[in-house]
Amino acid sequence: MLGLSGLVVLGLVGAAATEQRQALLGVVELCVANAKTTGFAFPCLSVDVSQGERRGFVVLRPPVGTPDTILSPTRESIGIEDPELQSSEAPNYFAEAWNARRLAPNADRQLAEPDAFALAVNSRFARTQDQLHIHIGCLQPKIRFRLRALAANLTVGVWSRANLLLAGHEAWAFRTGESDIERLRPFQLIAQKISKQPWGDISEITLGVAPVKIGATTEFVLIAFPSVGLGLRPYLDIAAEDFIDARCDASRP
Repeated sequence: MLGLSGLVVLGLVGAAATEQRQALLGVVELCVANAKTTGFAFPCLSVDVSQGERRGFVVLRPPVGTPDTILSPTRESIGIEDPELQSSEAPNYFAEAWNARRLAPNADRQLAEPDAFALAVNSRFARTQDQLHIHIGCLQPKIRFRLRALAANLTVGVWSRANLLLAGHEAWAFRTGESDIERLRPFQLIAQKISKQPWGDISEITLGVAPVKIGATTEFVLIAFPSVGLGLRPYLDIAAEDFIDARCDASRP
């Protein structure tokens, strides 16, 4: 049994871990404060609170490490499981992230390619921050090529199992039939799927959104990676980094 000193140490470690997982929220708040005070978004790339902080968002990139470009709400939002995201009144953060793709590294090389970019939100198991953030980057070449091969055979409006060549990961794809991301509500679509299938909790899903060339058109496809399969067997947790290239420098199949 732990003594008092042991409990105190565990408590301090737990508090430190919790604080670390709130670091992104602190950066978001700093960016908003700087934008209001100085007119500059630093340390973010951009701040948009034109509709108020409850509906605002920032785009930022960590100053060190992988140049991972992300969009985060200016309000506190724990992640994909935030129930407010399922409301028809919620801001369309995926659309805003899509519009911000020009801020990704090497974006100028990829903007002419309609299906180069992709967006993703990690599950609670795969994320390191408990503040909603959408990863903005480019599909890894093998995933992009595989989606092109599969998409034409997907039924619009139906979730289908999809072999995306990621060993150990169950994947599902949803052909939306939409080429305009402003008309899509990915958080609502995945919530509807969760309510009908024993995938566990919505917090256990890593969700991707990507445009795919289908014939002469380009449509958005949703990709879901559940941590628990339909047979209730656990799957390896997948993160956005497993199928999105943050640098956008190797996205061509």
